[in-house]
Amino acid sequence: MGSVAVKNTGNQAVLGWELTFDLPNATIASDWSGSASRSGDRVTVIPPNWGRKIAAGATVRTYGFCANGDANSAQPKNIKASTK
Repeated sequence: MGSVAVKNTGNQAVLGWELTFDLPNATIASDWSGSASRSGDRVTVIPPNWGRKIAAGATVRTYGFCANGDANSAQPKNIKASTK
């Protein structure tokens, strides 16, 4: 199980964003507070409408998931949040 907190370090609100990460050797069994798609090992998450805005300086925990796979090698890697 994992969750990701996203922080807006800017001085203006962010009105749309996405989260990407690599999840090798695992599949996402269930997730919440986001819509995930996958291409190979790369996972892209779009927040729900209610979670798209992040106020300046605010942190939100928007995405969580349970994965099936080897716990030693199925760790998320190359985690990145970017504005849309």
